[in-house]
Amino acid sequence: GIRCVKNVTIHSASILSINAGEHWLGIAAADNSMSLFHRPQERFGSFSSPGSKMAGWQLYRTPQRTVAM
Repeated sequence: GIRCVKNVTIHSASILSINAGEHWLGIAAADNSMSLFHRPQERFGSFSSPGSKMAGWQLYRTPQRTVAM
């Protein structure tokens, strides 16, 4: 299930690409899995601000081998 994660960690597989939009943050990894973050309210610029919270982000984790590269 999806739970609230304060310390977001990326798995050991190497990161292939990171696509950042205003409301979306997609991270594709070498194991054909992809972590997709969605922040519907605040702009993406607030993500890099000091002391910012990850509470506004929703994490969508796709199963392996289903991401079209």
